Amino acid sequence: MNAWLVREGWAVAYRRYSRDYIRDETEARSARRNIWSGRFDMPWDWRRAQRGG
Repeated sequence: MNAWLVREGWAVAYRRYSRDYIRDETEARSARRNIWSGRFDMPWDWRRAQRGG
């Protein structure tokens, strides 16, 4: 399920804990699927901004 979500562009590979889904993310990004079809903040960047740091 995780690989499918990343490959379809509904999730990102969380490199801090695993490198398992990087290839799936690259594929989705290249195809501009779903979240990759526009601009968005990576979850860890968004959370950091919400904390003010």
